[in-house]
Amino acid sequence: MIDTDKYTGHEYERMHIERWHLPDTPEEVMIANALLMDDAPLLLAEVKRLRKEINQLPIDLHESLDMILEAHHPEVRESVMAMFGDAWGNNLTGYQE
Repeated sequence: MIDTDKYTGHEYERMHIERWHLPDTPEEVMIANALLMDDAPLLLAEVKRLRKEINQLPIDLHESLDMILEAHHPEVRESVMAMFGDAWGNNLTGYQE
């Protein structure tokens, strides 16, 4: 988990007007902007990690449901799994970048 409290006070508009600062930019804003820009690769890596976890959710759910139904309700397993596939559009690959 990334501690985003250190970015408090950054000013998005000032980051885009000039890479580091404008002449009237307060020092604490410049520091917050610089920290945010420096950590951009870490933030991107965290987004990618979370997307990977999100992608795995439908696959894990599908496998868990199949296992539970096989063990406890084999008589309805096939129809329930077909409904699950229909609901997910038979696409259990997750989010595509």
